[in-house]
Amino acid sequence: MALSKELIRFSVVGLTNTIIGFSIFILSLKLLPPMAIKAALAQAICYIPALLWSYYWNSRWTFKGTVMNRQTLARFVFVQLSLLALSTILIGLGVDFAMLPATPVWFIVMAFIIILNFLATKLFVFQRAGKTKANE
Repeated sequence: MALSKELIRFSVVGLTNTIIGFSIFILSLKLLPPMAIKAALAQAICYIPALLWSYYWNSRWTFKGTVMNRQTLARFVFVQLSLLALSTILIGLGVDFAMLPATPVWFIVMAFIIILNFLATKLFVFQRAGKTKANE
C-alpha cells in the first residue's frame, strides 16, 4: 500500500512538474534566438524550476518520513543533474540534430526520465529513517 500511495503522490507531483517544465520549455523555444543547440538549452532552462518544485513536494509530501539532511539533498541534486544531462543530450540529439518536432521528442524523453527519476528517488534519494539494505 505504501508504494502505491507514494507512486500516486509522485505521479501528481510529476504531472504538475511536467506542466511547469513543458510550459517553460515551449516559452524558452519561442524566446531563445536561433542557434544550433536551441532545444537542448531550452531543456536545461526548464529543468531547474521543475527540479526545485519536485524536491519541495516530493520531500514534503510524497516521501515524507524520510531523513532530510544534507546527504539527502546531495543525492537528490546528483540524481537530478544526471537526469538533466541525459534529457538535455537526448532532446538535443532528437530536435537539434535529427530535426524531429520538439513537442513529441520532449514528451518521449521525459516519459523515460520520469521512470528513471522515480526509481532513483525512491531507491536512492529519499531513504527511510532506519532503513538498511538488509530491511529492503
